[in-house]
Amino acid sequence: MAVVSTTLTSPISAGDTELPVESTEGFSVGDTVVIEGGNNSESVVIASVGSIVLASGVNSDYPSSSTVTLYVTTTASSTTTITFTSGSSTATATSFTATTASTTTTLTTTDSSSLSSSSSSSATSSGTASSGTTSTSASSTPTSATSRSTATVTTATTTTATPCGDFIPDGEDKWYDSLGESYDCDWYATDSDVYCGIFADETSHFGVTANEACCVCGGGVSHPTTVTNTSTTPCTDWQPGQ
Repeated sequence: MAVVSTTLTSPISAGDTELPVESTEGFSVGDTVVIEGGNNSESVVIASVGSIVLASGVNSDYPSSSTVTLYVTTTASSTTTITFTSGSSTATATSFTATTASTTTTLTTTDSSSLSSSSSSSATSSGTASSGTTSTSASSTPTSATSRSTATVTTATTTTATPCGDFIPDGEDKWYDSLGESYDCDWYATDSDVYCGIFADETSHFGVTANEACCVCGGGVSHPTTVTNTSTTPCTDWQPGQ
């Protein structure tokens, strides 16, 4: 894609809203442009085109021949897949906010003196991808049964995903870019498709860019998940046949 750019034909001062430029070709109302010159740089939004009139005044002075460049960004998306497995049962989730997974397995056997090799058996399993829940049960019954031994095993696993948090530098109450305190993560959130990406890479501050500091731009602080495991095994003693 060709870069749309022009230059100032005369200097402008902080607070000015009109840009005297060589050409307005390729610029439209609502476009974000980057002005660079005189060791200053900032992004502004076009309110009208004839001459270029801005939605708000510029923050700095710019000499003649300063560049005015149309800001173009591209966005990328990714999908995270989480798979829960219990024995031969598997459930997969590709979209979630917080996930709770649980697995319950129950085994019941019946025998006359010792476990018999001659038996009939059945097994069922079910899974729900959106909630990440699987359940498996199995039973075995010999052909001759006069006593019962029962064992139950229950295992529960809870996984909690913590929401993203914006990066906050030491000694500050928030992160903001090199253009000033107004250009924080909340500002980037007002139009993340425009402000995140290439523009954010050019305004690094506190050693990171908005793409690294702000959740809305795909950055932020990564939180670990919390996992809790619980296991209960009650047992009934084997009894001889009556």
